Amino acid sequence: MLSRPHPRHGWLHLLPNDWRACLDRQIAERDALGDPSHSGPAPLFCAWVDAEQMPKLAQHPHYQRQFSDRIAELKMKQANLARDIKGGRLDLEPAAGQMRREIAWLEGLLA
Repeated sequence: MLSRPHPRHGWLHLLPNDWRACLDRQIAERDALGDPSHSGPAPLFCAWVDAEQMPKLAQHPHYQRQFSDRIAELKMKQANLARDIKGGRLDLEPAAGQMRREIAWLEGLLA
């Protein structure tokens, strides 16, 4: 099986065993909700991904290049947003702030 995109962070392509473990956790957390009308990933799944899985994956040699590439991509987009904001597009500031937070989070995971 080839690598597959992470269910929460699609830019990260997981190895088969990691993808299977992630999907199993996503299904378990969804089923634990007991709410058939809930849409999107379960909140506990999202918390697990951000607090436990992503820090472990960031330290795994196979994934470090993907993390670095994502940071570079976000920095390039952030520079473009900064240029547009400086040109008067103040409505883009929330997107720039979100990008700054994601960059800081990913850099913290790699540290």
